[in-house]
Amino acid sequence: MGQFAIYEVEGTVDPISSLHDAAERNDLKSMGAFLRKRGANVNKTDRYGRTALMWASECGHVDAVELLLRQGADVDIKDAQMQRTALHWAARALRNEVIEALLAVGADVNVQDKYMINPLFLAQQKGEEGAATVKLLMESGAKFGLDTVTAGNYHPELESTIGKPNSEEPADADADSEKENGDSQDAT
Repeated sequence: MGQFAIYEVEGTVDPISSLHDAAERNDLKSMGAFLRKRGANVNKTDRYGRTALMWASECGHVDAVELLLRQGADVDIKDAQMQRTALHWAARALRNEVIEALLAVGADVNVQDKYMINPLFLAQQKGEEGAATVKLLMESGAKFGLDTVTAGNYHPELESTIGKPNSEEPADADADSEKENGDSQDAT
């Protein structure tokens, strides 16, 4: 049984929570059986308000994610507690392969949870460990939005590795540009 999902409800197998559990464990065979034989709704939420796609995304199970997406899983559903999508959970856990799969089917890279936090912020909270995920999200169009900055969620120390918010230039490009302009002005 998985760490979070519920497998049995009052002694009977619940196809919804069992699907969540199988997704969390990357048990593709059981997932397929629940979806085919038991008619489980791929977008049904569990008692935590999360879908099987969210569990598979957080755990980094790209095969389970792709199976759920092929079965019609909605990437834009938000969980009940935090209002986070599967992309939030994948970014929080730095699951780049899953992030790529979710973005490939149209996940909103700038979606915000109930605290105005987007997946980019969750990845950048991890510091240097999250740099590859931050880069992937930014290359996919993620922005440090005004809502995120004003909510106190912007970390300027990351500018040196990823560039300024909403900028195409690296963080030190302005300093280099000013130095070059200053040198050329002194010469005249």
